[in-house]
Amino acid sequence: MTPLHPHTKWLGQTTDYFDLLDSTNLYAKKMAQSGCPEGYTVYAGIQTAGKGSHGRSWLSSSPTGLWFSMVLRPRCSFQQAMSLSVLASYSIASTLRRRYGLDVGIKWPNDCYLNGKKLAGILAEADLADGQIPYVILGIGINLYTESFPPSLQQTATSVFRETGIYLDRELLLGNLLSDFERFYEQYRETYCLTEILTDYNRLLIHQNETIRITYNGVTMQELFCKGIDGDGRLVGVGEDGEMIRVMNGEVSVRKKGA
Repeated sequence: MTPLHPHTKWLGQTTDYFDLLDSTNLYAKKMAQSGCPEGYTVYAGIQTAGKGSHGRSWLSSSPTGLWFSMVLRPRCSFQQAMSLSVLASYSIASTLRRRYGLDVGIKWPNDCYLNGKKLAGILAEADLADGQIPYVILGIGINLYTESFPPSLQQTATSVFRETGIYLDRELLLGNLLSDFERFYEQYRETYCLTEILTDYNRLLIHQNETIRITYNGVTMQELFCKGIDGDGRLVGVGEDGEMIRVMNGEVSVRKKGA
């Protein structure tokens, strides 16, 4: 693919593409530390060490998806910076639904699902320096053309092609994603609150009005009845004692009836 020049004001206007890279997040971090402008974007055909959330790897060892990372420089708290993964998941779902007609839903805090299986994931990474956040790296992986997954992912992961038979143009999709995310990010940056997208985000939440388990590092922390998210990107639910609970981080699994 040729270098990308999307119809944006600043996001993706400085771009690098590599056929082969260890990790777009790692490369973006090096560029951020060397002073690259906000909006710098790097994308790769293949990643040999793609990074997922909670220290996991992201399967991206073939050119069957869109793997990219952006450098952002918000002036906000660390928790507000981490809410960018919530904003990104909404932006991806919105783009795929509005522009491509795909029935994509969101699993809090940072995954997009299609037909009950994981289609895309987001990893936000930030550093602290003298109490300030000099940059946030927002890494995104979307499965586009993968037809088969390893046994461990067969029941949980999917791709656009596998579900629909549609072969999306990867570079055009990236341009559309950047254009849409720039608009949502600029809106968010005015208040560092997700209020503007709250209603629509909660409508797309796949575990809305479900009893869910919240786990952290593989340990179940609590169960609650999911009511959605708040303006800070926290998951809001009702505990077994009726108390309203707000969760800042963790993983969600839907509790099966009788379990």
